[in-house]
Formats: sequence, structure tokens, C-alpha cells
Amino acid sequence: MISDKAEHCPHCGAPVEVAATVCKECGEPLPKGAVTCPHCGAPLRVAYHMGFKEAVSTCFRKYATFTGRARRAEYWYFYLFQLLFGLLIWLLLRFAPYNTVNTISIIVNIFLFIPWLAVSARRLHDIGKSGWYIVSLMIIPGIGILFTNLSTMMYLWLFFFIWALLGLIQLLLWSIKKSFDGDNQYGPSVACRVSSFSDGYYRDAARHVSTKKHPH
Repeated sequence: MISDKAEHCPHCGAPVEVAATVCKECGEPLPKGAVTCPHCGAPLRVAYHMGFKEAVSTCFRKYATFTGRARRAEYWYFYLFQLLFGLLIWLLLRFAPYNTVNTISIIVNIFLFIPWLAVSARRLHDIGKSGWYIVSLMIIPGIGILFTNLSTMMYLWLFFFIWALLGLIQLLLWSIKKSFDGDNQYGPSVACRVSSFSDGYYRDAARHVSTKKHPH
């Protein structure tokens, strides 16, 4: 059983969407799953704004979840968290022995790499792209750079470097792209939620934001 105030499913973490029962514009009853009012055409979805705290908690809750979609806010807030967390670790370990710093840095990078990879895949899904682009545009050339000897195979190393650079630029352009409107093959839109009606108030199912009922 899921609480009527729950924002996410306690079992799988999926966002909870509450179907509206009455149109806020014309007051007519709405069929289950409606996105627009069949009587007046008013949209039933409202903008959903994710903050820093929620974005970080979502990425850790979906630590290795490569399915579904993620908005720009979720992706970039988690990227900001990684930068701040890395800076904090650096400040704390400034005077620690080199071996200690190196070991902790490796552990932290591995710990943060998986959720970053997962949210990157979900971000691509949000614009209708396959998450496998991360592998072909970044991971494969990155491995090539790491395991290619620059002094003896300079041209091959340069090939992998250019490949990775172009891939990084492409992924950056995709990561700032606006979400795909509506549902796509990777799941329902996370850019909006269905509004609900209760006791004369319209509540955003995800953010508990209420507005007065419109007079007829």
C-alpha cells in the first residue's frame, strides 16, 4: 500500500503520479490517465522542479538504475555535488600521506562513478537517446587513452584522444538539451506531474503545491 502523500514508491523508487478527478478549468470529471481535459482541452500536468537535495538523494536511491529518465536538474545538481564532494575530500586530505590520498581518491571516484553513469544514461533517455552512447563516446576511447603508450603509439593515442574529446562535446550538448515532451520509449516524462483535486484545492502530486479552485 502506498500512502496518498508519498512522492515516490517505497518499493522501487518510481515517482508517484496521482490522476486528477476534476478539471481545474471547467470542473468536469476526468477519465483515468487523462493528460488533457477532454471537455475544454486544459493541460492537467504541472511543471515539476527538482532541487539540489532531492536530485542528490534521487541519484543515490537509483544508484545503479540505468532505466527510466532524468531531467537536466537531476543530472547537473548531481554533477555539482560531485565537484563539491571532491573539493571537500581534497581539503580534508591536504596534509595526509600521498598513499592515503591516492587510495581514498580511488575509492571515492569508484563510489561516485556508478551513480554518475546511471544518471547520465537516464539523462540521455530523457531526450530519446540510448544510454549506450556513453560507452561508445566516452568509455571506449577513455580505455584506449589509458592503455595506449603515448611514446610508442602516439598516433593511436591521439586518435583515442580526439575521439574522447568529440564524444565529450556531444554528450555535453545532449546533457543540456530540454527534456522530450511527453512519454517516450524509455518511460513517462519526469518534467511534469498530473495535478489532483481534493477539497477545493489542486495539489501537485509530487511537490504538494496547492492552489485555490477556479470559480465557475
